[in-house]
Amino acid sequence: MASSRDRLIAKLGLFGFRILFSMLTIASLLAIGLGLSGARQNPVVIWQPDPLWRPAMSYAMYFVALGFTARWVPATYLRYWLKQPVLLAIVLWSLLHFAVGGLLHQMIVYFIILLWAILALWRDRHEVVGAPVSFYRDVIAIVLAGVLWYGFAVYLHAAIIGVSVIIF
Repeated sequence: MASSRDRLIAKLGLFGFRILFSMLTIASLLAIGLGLSGARQNPVVIWQPDPLWRPAMSYAMYFVALGFTARWVPATYLRYWLKQPVLLAIVLWSLLHFAVGGLLHQMIVYFIILLWAILALWRDRHEVVGAPVSFYRDVIAIVLAGVLWYGFAVYLHAAIIGVSVIIF
């Protein structure tokens, strides 16, 4: 039995499916952004996180970056061991942000993203990953993760999200 995704690809073609998926993703991100900006005007505080959590979370976010680079550097041991490093990175990202964001609207968004990532992990639990080639590729993924983490934390997070990240 073909999945709904497969039926859509058969109907629209792979390129058409990717265009539709991209447009829906962009629309969803815009809706989240508009909703969050509106919710910031009247925030509901659930808890006040410990001040030490933010710097600890900033460093733990390196592993989120590592999940992304482990997925996109081909044939790494990290990808082989983790199977779905991007989804695991999204789970970690959600949990870390859930811990430091004590506002109701933040918690709702992080919980929904966490739930989506867990369901996607469940869906893809039987995925077969190709054999790794060498640890050299893992070193590349680890270095790229450091560059990605530092660049996003120092330069992009405040510009895109509006919240500066504590690193040092």
